[in-house]
Formats: sequence, C-alpha cells, structure tokens
Amino acid sequence: MPPRSVLLISTVSLFLFLLGTGCGSKGPSDASSSAGTPGERQKSSPATKEPGEPKAHTPATPRTLRLRLEEGETFVRETDTEVDVVESLDDAARKTRQILRFRTRHRVESLEKSGDETEYLIDVEFERVRYEHTVDGVTVRFDSLAQRDEPPPPVAMPFALIIGKSYTTRVSVTGEILEIDGAEALIREVLAALPKTGGPDGRAYRASLREQFDVNALRAMEQRSTIVLPEHPVSIGTSWTERVLLETGIPTITMIGYKFDREENGSALISTHATIEPNLQGDVTPALELSGRQTGDARVALESGLVTSSLLDQDLSGTRRLSNASGEMRESTLSIHTTTRSTAQLVTGSGE
Repeated sequence: MPPRSVLLISTVSLFLFLLGTGCGSKGPSDASSSAGTPGERQKSSPATKEPGEPKAHTPATPRTLRLRLEEGETFVRETDTEVDVVESLDDAARKTRQILRFRTRHRVESLEKSGDETEYLIDVEFERVRYEHTVDGVTVRFDSLAQRDEPPPPVAMPFALIIGKSYTTRVSVTGEILEIDGAEALIREVLAALPKTGGPDGRAYRASLREQFDVNALRAMEQRSTIVLPEHPVSIGTSWTERVLLETGIPTITMIGYKFDREENGSALISTHATIEPNLQGDVTPALELSGRQTGDARVALESGLVTSSLLDQDLSGTRRLSNASGEMRESTLSIHTTTRSTAQLVTGSGE
C-alpha cells in the first residue's frame, strides 16, 4: 500500500482540481499533449438586471469587462488555499489540513488574434511556495524562501523543486484558460530531480506528483484565482450564470451564478455562488463522488480587467472508494472545506 503521505498528496491534489471546476473553467487541454479532459461550458442568454436595484447605482452605460493587457506587461499573483478534510471509515475519523501558498509571476509574451478576439500567451513562473500539512496532530512546514538553504521535508520536495520552473497559458479576453502548454515538461524536470524510489511505493509517489502538477492541477490553480468575465456588457445589479460539465477526472456538474454588485475605487465587485453535483455516467461508479456549494467574490480592475483579489469558500461532502491490499472495496465518507484567497498586482522591473 502506498505510504500515507502519498495518499494524502494524491487526495488533496484531486480536491484542488475540483476547485477549478467552480470558477467557470472548461475542460483541460495541454498544447504539448493530445490528451485532455473533455468538458463543456454553457453560458446564459444575455444577462438580465435583477429587480429592486436602485437606479442611482446603475451606470448610464453598461460595463464591458475585458482583459486589457499589453505585450511585456507582468503581474504577480499570490494564491493561498486551505483545505480541511475529515475522512471517516469504520467508525474512525481522520482529520487532515493542508495549506498551499503560491507566488507566481505572469508575463504577457504575446497577443494573438483568434477571429475578432484577442488571446494572450502568458508565461507563468513559480517564485515561491509555502506548504503546511497536518495529519494526526503532526505538522510539516516548508517555505521555499525562508528555508532555501535547508533540505525540504520529503513530502514537500516536489514544491521545492518547482521554484523557477514555468509553463505557458493561453487566456481569452474574458479570463478563460483556453490552453496549458509545458505541464509535461515541468513534470519531467521535477521527476528527474527527485530521489529515485522503486517498487509500488515509488510508482504511487510518481503518479501522485503527476496529479499535483498535470494540466488539470495547473488549470485549477490558475482558474480558481480568478473568474471568467461575461461576454456581454453588464450593469450594476446584473446577474448571469454558467453551467460547467466535467466528464472525467472528478465528473461534476457545476451551476455558477454571478452578480455585478457595485463599483468601488476603479473596480467592479462581483459575487458568485455555485452548486456542485456528481456527473454520474451510466453504470460507472466513480472513485470519488462529491457534491456541495460554494460562495465567493472578486474585485476586477475596470482599466486592465485583471482580477486583483478574490475569495472562494467551498463546502463539499461525499464518498471515496478504495480497494485494500486483498482487493476488497472500502468506502469512506468525506467532509471538505476549502478557502482560497488570491491577489494580483501589475508590476514593473524584476520585483522581489
């Protein structure tokens, strides 16, 4: 059986992948691989203004929220995700807490035309990671900046090795992650630098690392730090919805509602809420079946379209199915709470 740390890394990486489904992302794809996770994103018809909003708070002209970045522009993003898990099996419960804090530098490499729309090619480099993992009362911590001269704990080794590594995203003017390029190369670099571990445990560990940094995980990290902007102009009080389907990975159906609440200091403040349900397909029993709700808000700079801050709270519950060493299928119940906070700031020069 894989070591406990391997199972925890694998499980939490799946939870982080699921976080990305609640932010308006569609199915993952990687330009470096023909494989991807099929997905479908359905938008509402033109947005409608909710009744009861005071007219004095409504701009005369609806806002067109779009990314407006220039080639060579750079922004730094800080993303902080806290995951609390309670897993129960045979009347015994285990509590796990994992915190991941990433700082990434995003540089607009080029602007490309796709029909009448602009797409951004953005290079993303990992600058800093802070990791904290608590299970059974034992906590492991790692900070790639504060502990750069110290060997990291084994469970944090992959996070230490991604510092300075990068990948490329293709992003639409509405902030949708269209493509991830370089995920496989990043994984190969990390695996090549890891100590060699053979046998079933080594294979399980390498598989869990792929889950942590594959296209799905990178997309989730990108998309849960932002929101997908509406394709049509919106006024204060306007609401719109999206329906996101995922058919592989963790099959889910997510209904997302957005509302343009108000303007403040040159930013649009948008609130979100969503329901997440299993996307059951025929007689297939998924290994992980989750449902729940989430709420959040985002601040969008009107000038650049950049999501400068966001907060996402998610409560999930469900079932995980695993087979033990003798092949017997076991079923545990899960309760998961996640909180993701993100900030982004346009910068000049090399920064910190």
